[in-house]
Amino acid sequence: MTTALPILVRPIDWDDPMEVNLVRSSWLRSNASSGLARSLGRKAYYSGHHDLIDRLMHRAEMRVACSVTRHDTIVGWACVEPAVVHYVFVREEFRCNGVARRLLAELPERVTYTHRTDVCRALPIPAAWFYNAYAAFLPKEAA
Repeated sequence: MTTALPILVRPIDWDDPMEVNLVRSSWLRSNASSGLARSLGRKAYYSGHHDLIDRLMHRAEMRVACSVTRHDTIVGWACVEPAVVHYVFVREEFRCNGVARRLLAELPERVTYTHRTDVCRALPIPAAWFYNAYAAFLPKEAA
């Protein structure tokens, strides 16, 4: 593992449509190879998951990791609720530098995660974390 990058973790800038679209499109594209997406087919996945992502982005906390010197240079982001991780994305060239760890700081030990991609399956997920795709569809209070 290389040295941790000098990044700033901040809330998403809802007033910046490019930033919001970057998060939405990277989520859709990177999750398109998941087992769920493959089973739905391309058309059903993109239309249905686009709506789900929009709902999750607006109900959860959106954290963005960016360069400390250029706040518009986004290296990763996370969609989280107090004990739920909906999605974490780190640009490939910035992986293994502690970006995801910084985005997920301050979460409790026991966490439910709602998306599992092929990249996710290869990662060391903490033993106390539990996968439940349905938590993405439940009301915030029930998730």
